[in-house]
Amino acid sequence: MGVFRDNQQKKIAYGFLFTAGTLLAFRYLMPVAAPFLLSFFLVYLSYPMLAKLQKKTGIRKEIFLAAILVLFVLLVAAVLVFLFRTGMEKLGNIGENWNFFLGTAQNFLGDCCHYMEGRFGVDAGRMEEVIIQKMNVLIQQLQVNFFPKAAGVSWNYIEKVLAAGAFLGVGFISCMLLCKDFEEISGKLMGNPVSARLLVMFEKIAGMVGVYVKSQLLILMVISILCVTFLGIAGIQGALFLGILAGILDALPFIGTGIVLVPTALWQLISGHPKEALLVAALYLLCIGAREFLEPKLMGKGLGIYPVVMLFGIYGGVKVFGLAGIIKGPLFLLVVKEGFALLNLQFPIDKSEKFS
Repeated sequence: MGVFRDNQQKKIAYGFLFTAGTLLAFRYLMPVAAPFLLSFFLVYLSYPMLAKLQKKTGIRKEIFLAAILVLFVLLVAAVLVFLFRTGMEKLGNIGENWNFFLGTAQNFLGDCCHYMEGRFGVDAGRMEEVIIQKMNVLIQQLQVNFFPKAAGVSWNYIEKVLAAGAFLGVGFISCMLLCKDFEEISGKLMGNPVSARLLVMFEKIAGMVGVYVKSQLLILMVISILCVTFLGIAGIQGALFLGILAGILDALPFIGTGIVLVPTALWQLISGHPKEALLVAALYLLCIGAREFLEPKLMGKGLGIYPVVMLFGIYGGVKVFGLAGIIKGPLFLLVVKEGFALLNLQFPIDKSEKFS
């Protein structure tokens, strides 16, 4: 009995030390190693395909990989430019037609207040006056606090953009160099028992990350298609822009499609289009249902982790690592899961394991 208890205590200690060490590595080493780890991940996944292409065409693997990466970056950049330009146009239209929007909102508010007066006997004029005063105070607070702060952090955003550019540049060069010498590097890693076990662990993590990324991209496409289609049917102006934006925001935890669809539905209601508002509201519920249905189906079996635990990983990652925690949080869980398996320890949130 004592030996069993000692073994359990050792397992708990090993698990705690591994988790703590992994957390420190993610916190302090990941920012430096991230572009190289990402490069190794990309080359590792694409190398078999690149080798086949080189064998068939005689063109070096690095050239194919460079072409794929450049095309992917251009595609992402094109989508971002489209969203940015269209968004700026929408903001410009709001500024030009501000009086119209304000008048429409006030008319809707007046109708609601008169309905409340007829239904419950409240003073419609007084209610409307109080609401308008509160809205004016809110607008003034935004002008005093939000907009100056937003302008003040603009340089901070420029620094982040430059840092992202440096990250992509280093990652691209690293991919080319790794692709050239990948067979030799992987051969040396497999020749060492310790690095060979780590490479097996990396292979499992890479496969799970691939499942996660593919699942999120597929869900993003489904949500975007649903939004573009339904908004187009409802006759919403800028349906393509709003649909793609809603799909992208839905992939971000704690944001979702509601940040686009709820204001759209409210505006349609204020503008006197209740059918369109109802259709957009139904679309919002459909998007929530689609994600709730697809996410467990696509990720549950491939990752071997309960969806609620994955959500905890994302939330905890954002709290610990900031915005990068959207990626770091789930990745941290996967590394700990496979590290426990490597140490022959039970992972308490692994769907495939049962405690004895």
